[in-house]
Amino acid sequence: MRLSGVLELVPWVLQQLLVSVAYVFACHGIRYRGNQKENTAGMKKRNARYAMEGIILLLIFTFLGIAADFIFKSPPFLVVWSVVQWGALALYLHFFSEYRSKTKFIVWCSMIAGLQSLTSIAGQISYLTGAYLGKGWPEAAARVFVYLLIPLLAVYLSRWNFDDFEKLPVPGLILILCGDFSLMCLVVTESVWPTTGIEEVKRFLVTYLCLLIIVLASIYALYSVCKGQDSIMLLREEKQQLEKEKERFYMAKEQMEEIRSIRHDLKNQRSYMKILLQEKRYQELENYFSETDPSFSVPKNYVNCGNKSVNVILNMEYAKVDSQITIDSLLVVPPVLPYQDDELCSLLTNLLDNAIEECRRIREKGETEPKIRLEIYPEANYLYILCCNTTDKSTLSYWMDGVRSTKEDQVQHGYGTQIVARIAEKYNGCAEYSVQDGYFTAKILMEMTGGQQHD
Repeated sequence: MRLSGVLELVPWVLQQLLVSVAYVFACHGIRYRGNQKENTAGMKKRNARYAMEGIILLLIFTFLGIAADFIFKSPPFLVVWSVVQWGALALYLHFFSEYRSKTKFIVWCSMIAGLQSLTSIAGQISYLTGAYLGKGWPEAAARVFVYLLIPLLAVYLSRWNFDDFEKLPVPGLILILCGDFSLMCLVVTESVWPTTGIEEVKRFLVTYLCLLIIVLASIYALYSVCKGQDSIMLLREEKQQLEKEKERFYMAKEQMEEIRSIRHDLKNQRSYMKILLQEKRYQELENYFSETDPSFSVPKNYVNCGNKSVNVILNMEYAKVDSQITIDSLLVVPPVLPYQDDELCSLLTNLLDNAIEECRRIREKGETEPKIRLEIYPEANYLYILCCNTTDKSTLSYWMDGVRSTKEDQVQHGYGTQIVARIAEKYNGCAEYSVQDGYFTAKILMEMTGGQQHD
């Protein structure tokens, strides 16, 4: 029997344990984001679920492996067992992983190719150990040592996965898949072309190692290329937004100056009318009223929080709010802030534009009272910004440092929350996004000490 004897059974059971752990890593990944903070209870619950999934996989593999060992003879046993592991990973990824389909496919292909390769490498190293160091426990120890690399392979694939990227270069994908296919072809070749000498085993071992290194290096290289492209697109989008917001900022600033001038003029007019009333010059007062332009009206939701730059930005944004959207503010803003006007403009406009757009969307779906809540006030040495708006979403899909866009053209959208996070990090702060009880909430902290002052 292939699984008879301690020296055969122990490494095999350990292999199934390591494969089960590796599948959990490959399925769920090891990514921890700053804006996905979990409390202790949440982490324990998640880890307990992952541990239970690993135990179930181990029991399934052990039961099916022992059953297949009694039913099939070698090499059909190896073929059947490989198919079982391939199918188990495919089903596990499909039903339990939060990755998108393309990422699941790449992880599945690379994990299967790597697993089969490491299994073959374990056998070859065990054979060479027996030839050079002695048979028995040294062979089993060498095999177990290689099996320990299986979870590391899964960690590597989950660390350098492509789920954060909307577009993947086709040549890079082809290179990875060709490498996986080559590894599987080598596995098949070795199974139908038995090795009869140490030199042949060495050649197969070197070939496996070279192909496996090429595949892993290709995955890292493609990840680096995608990350570089994404950073370039983010910088380009950030630059375009900053230019647009800067232009809008100065336009709004001119409008604010015009409003101040009109208010000053109204104050003078009020003084003049008061004099006419005191002197009972009613006819002149009536003529003055008939000549005055009544078209001027104070803008809705006019903001005067004590900081000129924030006043301009918020009045510019509040002018976009429809009458059907309720907006509430708590603004205690220091008159002087250590932030660039264009960065402050970009941060606030991204937050409020997203909030306004989401409120409009759910209003079109029948929501009668969409609301926006904005809070800005100092907290210790930091400026705290909270932007909260009504939403019908119950969960968020995170993307890099921000939230994945739900718009159809995700390649051109979804950078706003990332830009906010980058600006917050520049000032030793952070950005956190969450959804709860029908509200999407963005919380921003930015340090207020040091740096050049801007009013």
